[in-house]
Amino acid sequence: MAIANATFIGSDIWNAELYGALSISSRLSAAIANQTAQVKIAGYFWVVNRRIESFLDQIASAVHGAELGKVKSAPKGRADVEKAISTVMNLHGVLDNIYQHSMRYRLNNVSRLAIGLNRLHRNAERVHELAMWLEDTLNPDFKDAFATAQAEFEHGETVPASEVCR
Repeated sequence: MAIANATFIGSDIWNAELYGALSISSRLSAAIANQTAQVKIAGYFWVVNRRIESFLDQIASAVHGAELGKVKSAPKGRADVEKAISTVMNLHGVLDNIYQHSMRYRLNNVSRLAIGLNRLHRNAERVHELAMWLEDTLNPDFKDAFATAQAEFEHGETVPASEVCR
């Protein structure tokens, strides 16, 4: 959880980016449900994808800064991380719902919407991976998994994959 604690989880920037992405995603969902003009939906796809990618890029840079020791912040409590996970999963749910509605309305067959829809689907998967990563940081066994695996290898308890896959 050290890397997750060093990121900006729960900060004002985190909340602004996450809730901004949720807001625009909800507007996109409403536009699709009402079968609004394709140009408007394409614009929403572009905006929501840009917001989500910006949010994920900020997380990546915060994690990278924490790994290099450049970012100093107070550790986040378990409740803060659990709230972040809940909100990120909410965002994933909205994005997945948008994707499912779009597929149901066959928007993937509309050339000006297909690229944005596919990009949205990839971003939804990235958001889901973020939530899973945050859940892993809360698991106390996760922290020691790599150290345990290295110790087992050093004691000869495991075999390198190159020897198994001949």
